[in-house]
Amino acid sequence: MSNQNNHYLSSDWHLDRRCFGRKTVILLIDGMRQDMVFSSDRQSAAKMRFLDSARRGKSRIAGIRGSYSAVVKVQSPTVTLPRIKCLTTGRVPGFLDVLWNFFASELATDSIVRRWNSANFSVQFYGDDTWTRMFPGSFAKAQGLPSFFATDFYEVDKNVTENLRVALDASSNWDVLILHYLGLDHIGHIEGPNSRLVPDKLAEMDAVVESIVTALSSQPVDWLLAVTSDHGMSDLGGHGGASPAETRTPLVLLSSVQLSSSLDPSIELPELEQTDMANLLTSWTGVQPPRASLGLLHPSLGGLACGGFSNSLLSNNWLDLLELEAELNSKSEAFNRSERSKRCAENLNYCYSEARKAQQALVYASAEYSLPRMLIGLGLGCLCCLFRLPTLLQAVDMKTAKSNGPNEFKSAEDRISTCAVGLSVTQ
Repeated sequence: MSNQNNHYLSSDWHLDRRCFGRKTVILLIDGMRQDMVFSSDRQSAAKMRFLDSARRGKSRIAGIRGSYSAVVKVQSPTVTLPRIKCLTTGRVPGFLDVLWNFFASELATDSIVRRWNSANFSVQFYGDDTWTRMFPGSFAKAQGLPSFFATDFYEVDKNVTENLRVALDASSNWDVLILHYLGLDHIGHIEGPNSRLVPDKLAEMDAVVESIVTALSSQPVDWLLAVTSDHGMSDLGGHGGASPAETRTPLVLLSSVQLSSSLDPSIELPELEQTDMANLLTSWTGVQPPRASLGLLHPSLGGLACGGFSNSLLSNNWLDLLELEAELNSKSEAFNRSERSKRCAENLNYCYSEARKAQQALVYASAEYSLPRMLIGLGLGCLCCLFRLPTLLQAVDMKTAKSNGPNEFKSAEDRISTCAVGLSVTQ
């Protein structure tokens, strides 16, 4: 793949054919907050017994040679479409994307799905139909399932699992498999995170994890399973806000290869940005990250990259972010990439620290909104509605006069109460 359309990616990024044959499974459990996986309470950990033992290196399945655990920081708005957009593009979505959450359309921005398609990877998807609406025609096989039936705790998930069983057959030919389970989120909306149904749902998801690992471990391929969530869940069971319960999600990586400096899960878990997921997944599959991704590779994940740990891969990723931050602050002319590259080679930890600061600045700038401008926009919207009111009232009169006579509506109160009818007439 060429870099000519990507100003922000170093020429050192290339399609690494050594990655062909690797399998990648992304298991997205909607609404799963980090304390549902990472908890000092052993009773909580028992809900996902297999995943907990596997991430600690205590699984009975010998095929797991590497594991990694981290807490993923999610920006608000914590609703599904913006979070999928962040996961797949490495960019911070805006609040306008909340509206598109109900009317998802094709994503025009560069994404990991597009990168995999360009590399001729076979990508399959099963689950929340937001994905199939955002990436139409991008999946070799797919089944998008409706996500707005909040009272459905089981049927959609059972459908995903049935498709998963077929995909895990050794004869099934795919490179990337994306699964998006909805049941846990639906339980949260109706009954809250402390519902008696939550432990059983987590146990169901744990069985899914075990089935994936068991199947992949029996095949002669390198594989990676990423278990994470799009967003968390508030103490009331909803999401969309910025509380820690909504903006902290778990990430567990299990793999057939050693993930270099995988950290001991008993110590404090590292924190990653959700934007980092795009770079993490593309480094494993050997393709370029999406254009202008704000993702950052953690030093402890160097072993994830195709061909093993690569100082060049890490430093170029970090330098891309430093250069973006320099442009943000109108300092691009003063940015000397070759000099920074030399300093990175001498001290990777320093380079990572500086890149993380640059990333935070870029994420903050992307998520920053002008309150005065928002209020002005709201005011203009209200004025437009007021100017529209006479037309609506006239439309109401015309519609009702035909059926009930011209004198049926005599008061302003009557007119206003039927404005909803006018809306349907004038659309």
